[in-house]
Amino acid sequence: MITGGLIGCSWIGAEPTEAERTAERLRTPPNLLEENRERDDRERANASVSEPDTQAGRDPASYLTTYNDQVALNTGLPVDAGWAILGRALDRSGFALIESDDSARTHRIRYDTNAVIGLDDDANDAAPVTDERGVFERLAFWRSAPEAGLQRYQLRVSARDNGSRIVVEQLSGDPAPDRAARQVLVVVAEQLKP
Repeated sequence: MITGGLIGCSWIGAEPTEAERTAERLRTPPNLLEENRERDDRERANASVSEPDTQAGRDPASYLTTYNDQVALNTGLPVDAGWAILGRALDRSGFALIESDDSARTHRIRYDTNAVIGLDDDANDAAPVTDERGVFERLAFWRSAPEAGLQRYQLRVSARDNGSRIVVEQLSGDPAPDRAARQVLVVVAEQLKP
């Protein structure tokens, strides 16, 4: 009896309708990084033979590139959309978002260099934080001490051929230390993966 009632239903054994296919495409998030990865792989293939890799389980660090001796993350989005998506990815990733500037296409974050495994102080990293407080400021025990290891960086989104590029800079506009930039961009890439 149940089988007789289901024989007339179109959802058993029938092809999905156009509306169902459209709904499925809207449910599936786009892989913003994969489009650029394929394009970059084609460009590299012209120069040398590269190993094929699978999308499943890909390391987020594999999406990073180098641009002007600076670690970068390329996206397949226009600059405006890339800036907006980056802001949401920073919120989800747990970075302390200090300020966002739409006109400059930057997001300023606070980053704890001590929280990163394998990030050592070397010549390329920022100078150590020194205590430049006066005697009375040191005696003010009720005030919280400045937190050591916290650095402020800005992530800048700029245009590239077909999409946008994300780089990490110090607040002065100089490139951030490679290890810190790599760590921040790996976390962002993890958030942008579908």
